[in-house]
Amino acid sequence: MFNYSNQIMIGLLLTVLAAGYFWARETQLDLITRGEGRLVAEGQNKLVQAPDGGIIKEIFVKEGDTVERDQVLALINSTAAEGSLEEIIAKRNSLTAKLVRLDAELKNTDINQLERNLKNFSESVRESQLALFLANKSNLRSLLFSIESERDQLEKSLETIKQELSGAKDLQILINEESEELLPLITAGALGSSEKFRLKRETAQLRSEIQVLEAKVKETEAGYLRLQAQIEALKSGYERDIFDERAVYINELSEIKARIPILEQKLEQTEIRSPSNGIINSLPVSDKETVIKTGDVIAEIVPTTDKLFIEAFINPKDIAKIETGQGVRISLTAYDAAKYGYLSGLLYKVSADAVYREEKQSYMYAIEVKLVNDLYDTDGSVVPLNPGMIAQVDIIRGQQTILEYFWQPIAKLKDDAFRQ
Repeated sequence: MFNYSNQIMIGLLLTVLAAGYFWARETQLDLITRGEGRLVAEGQNKLVQAPDGGIIKEIFVKEGDTVERDQVLALINSTAAEGSLEEIIAKRNSLTAKLVRLDAELKNTDINQLERNLKNFSESVRESQLALFLANKSNLRSLLFSIESERDQLEKSLETIKQELSGAKDLQILINEESEELLPLITAGALGSSEKFRLKRETAQLRSEIQVLEAKVKETEAGYLRLQAQIEALKSGYERDIFDERAVYINELSEIKARIPILEQKLEQTEIRSPSNGIINSLPVSDKETVIKTGDVIAEIVPTTDKLFIEAFINPKDIAKIETGQGVRISLTAYDAAKYGYLSGLLYKVSADAVYREEKQSYMYAIEVKLVNDLYDTDGSVVPLNPGMIAQVDIIRGQQTILEYFWQPIAKLKDDAFRQ
C-alpha cells in the first residue's frame, strides 16, 4: 500500500513537473523597457508677443485657462504708435502747408489769398508759413530793388542820350543844308572864306559829338541789358530754389503718406489674440498698467489638438534593444490604469545620442511614441487627454518564455562561476 501511494505521489509530481515544464516552455512573457515622460502636443508651444510697446489695459485670461483661436487675451494701449502717428501727421500737415506756400510764391499770390488757402491748418502752422511767405517776398524785393533802381536810372539816361543824339542829328541836317546854300556864295566871292571854315568846324564838331553820343547809347543799352539779365537770373534762381524745395517736400510727403497706414494699423492692434486653440501655460505679464516693449512675451499657449504624442526618456543601460516600430504600453498618472486601462502606442523616434537632463542629473535617451488608441471611462465616453500629463511607458522589445526567464540567472551564474 505504501509503495502504491508513493508511486501515485511520484506520478503526480512528475505530471506536475511535466505540466510546469510545458507551461514554462510555451508561455510567453513580454520583455519591456520602462521609461517616464509626458503628453506633448504636436505643435510647439506658442509665444504670444506684443506687436508694439505700450501699456496693458486689460487681461482676460489666467494660467490654465482654455482658449480658442483668435480669442482676445489682452488689450494694449499702444502709446508708442499713437505718439508716432501724431508726430507724423503733424509733419504731414507741415509739409502740405509748405507746399501751399511755395505754390503761392510761384503764382505770386497775394497774402490774403494765401491766408484763405491755409485756413484748415493749425494756427501755428498757418502763421509760420505766412511769415515765411512775407519774408521770402521781402528778401526778393530787396535783392531786386537795387538792381531795378540802377536799371531804371540807366533807362532814363539812355532816353536822355537818345534825345541828345536825335538833336545833334537834326542840327547836323541843318548845318548840311546851310552848307549847300552858302558854299555857292563862298565860291562866287559873295561871302568870305571864314564862313567856309566855320561850316567845316561846326560839321566836324557835330560829327564828333554824334559819335560820342552813339557810343554812349550802345554802352548804356549794354548796361541796361546786363542789369535786366541779372534781374531775370535772380527771378529764375528764386523760382528754381522753390521748385527744388518743393520736390524735396513732395518726396518727404510721399514717404510719410506711405507710413501713416502702417502706424494706423499698429494703433488698431490693441487686441492681443490667441494664435491657436490651447491652454494658457504661463502669463509673464499678468498685471494691468504694466509697461511692455515690442516683442515682450504676453502669454505662452500649449496647443490643444487631437494629435498628441508621448515624449519619454530611457536610461542608457536599457537602450540596446530599443528600435523604432516597437509597441508601447502607456499608463497615465492622471488616470488609474485599473479603471481606465492602458494606452497603446508605437515607438517612432529614438534620439541619436543621450541628452543631459538637469532634473535627473544624468544622461538619458529621448524617445517619442505615437498614440494609437484612446482611454475610455466606465460609461464608454472618451476621457480627455491634455498636454503635460505624466506617463509611464513600457516598450515591448520582444518576448521570452517563463523557462528562459528562470534560466537566465542560472546561465549568468554559470558564466561567472570560478572567475575572480
